[in-house]
Amino acid sequence: MTPVELCVHNNADLYDAIFRAHSFTWTRDDRLWVTRDEPPPYYSNSLLLDPDSAPELLTVMHELRDTTARTIFCKDGYRAIFGERHGLQLLFPATWIVHHPGKGVERAPWHIVRTPGQLRAWEDAWALPSPPETRVFPASVLNDPALIFFGQEAGDRYLAGCLVNMSDGCVGLSNVFGNSYADALLCALSLAEGRPVVGYELGESLTAAKSAGFKAVGSLNVWTLPAA
Repeated sequence: MTPVELCVHNNADLYDAIFRAHSFTWTRDDRLWVTRDEPPPYYSNSLLLDPDSAPELLTVMHELRDTTARTIFCKDGYRAIFGERHGLQLLFPATWIVHHPGKGVERAPWHIVRTPGQLRAWEDAWALPSPPETRVFPASVLNDPALIFFGQEAGDRYLAGCLVNMSDGCVGLSNVFGNSYADALLCALSLAEGRPVVGYELGESLTAAKSAGFKAVGSLNVWTLPAA
């Protein structure tokens, strides 16, 4: 796989795990990832897994909007969609990032989140300053070996944290918060076993990721199709 393909498919693996934890349904093949359920906050209804399937994704988005009467979101991991021509609005652009580990095994500087109470405190800290009404990470995520939450604790709260999700060819790093992207990267590297660490960021977080050693490898767009 190319670096961008690694990023795209690891992100789809993360979606699989989060939607499984919520007991939601979805379909996934080599072209598209699609759900008819209302996704958790910050997640999309559809993912483009093959740039040649952009026309099909546009059709799916309009069909979902028309049948659910909801605003529909999609992540175009290849910037293959010219959304404005089809009634879409750009929510935000972002950058895929990759870090290739060196030799040796890294030690995670933060602890693994293991209990529902710790997870709730972790999510409260991650969601600041504007937590959504719906929990993004139900306690059932702790039962999935593909999802590992790390955090820097201070009493009963968290100062920093990240989420690592496992794929066959890489590990994903996401939901980084706190004051050290470099420490979050070390958490991911502690599980990578020589595999690259992938993710996406924008703005100040992208700058922090690059300072920690990530390289930009491609671009993505997140689009919204407003309810009619």
